[in-house]
Formats: sequence, structure tokens, C-alpha cells
Amino acid sequence: MSCHIDLTLFAQHARNCEYIPKRFAAAGVRIREPKTTRLIVSNGNCVVMGAKSVDDSRLAARKHVRIVKKVGYTPRFDGFQVCNICRQCGRRCRKSPAQNGDRKHGIVRQKDFVPLDGFTLRYIRFASYYPETFAGCVYKMMRPNLRLLIFPNGKIVFTGAN
Repeated sequence: MSCHIDLTLFAQHARNCEYIPKRFAAAGVRIREPKTTRLIVSNGNCVVMGAKSVDDSRLAARKHVRIVKKVGYTPRFDGFQVCNICRQCGRRCRKSPAQNGDRKHGIVRQKDFVPLDGFTLRYIRFASYYPETFAGCVYKMMRPNLRLLIFPNGKIVFTGAN
């Protein structure tokens, strides 16, 4: 958008808007369809998060511009671009006895999870795993330029795609 916005005034008049300047310098606005959240900064820059596709993201951005117009500002919808795409998937791992309903053995076996130590040693140039700092292994792909967060329970998060 290309207009300056008083976030305090905007938060008072817009619906589903949250603005706490001591915590964060942007106002968060939520809409239901498509289910997205938008962070708007006082200079008019915006970030739309939570869309399932690029088309949903564009539609949500247009709806958010209409919300700003209803409050009384004159924004223009220009400069839309996708900066980051994040996806998640899961690898099937065997369930532990506690998850299978065996209450007698409530311990979780080590072989039920992805061995991230061995994975990191095998791909040492691209993977880093420090379980004391972060529970997942960060795998850096070169082409395409992606970051994979691989967790011991089999979940994988792809981030950094444009």
C-alpha cells in the first residue's frame, strides 16, 4: 500500500485488529476467508501470512486493502510479491507403546524416531543439528534455495521458497 497509517487510530476503528505498540510495532488484522493474518506497519508496508496458495494470498491482500479503505484511508494496491512460502509434511514413524494404547510401558523407544545425529553426520556440509539449542535439524538446500527443518518425530517444514 502507498499511504501513511496512524496505527492507534486504525486499531480503534478496524474490526479484528490488534495493536500493542509496547510489544510489536505493527498492527495485526485477521480475516476469515481466506483465513489469513496481516501485519501492517505505519508506513503502509504489509505482510499477509497464512494463505494456502498464491491466489489466496493476493485475494487476502485485496480484502485487507478494502478494510483500510473502510477506516478512512486512501490506499492503493500495488507492489504485490510473494516473499516466502512455507510448507509442512510428515514422514510416517512407528508409534511408541504409549501411543498404541499400551499403558503399562509408557516409555518412548529411541528407534521410533528419525535418527537426526546420523543424518547430520552423513550430510555434514548441508545439515546442522544442535539438540540443546533447537529440536530440529536444519538442512540447507542449494538448488532450489530452501531450508528444511527436520524434527525427530518425522515432521518436515520447508521454508524459504519464493
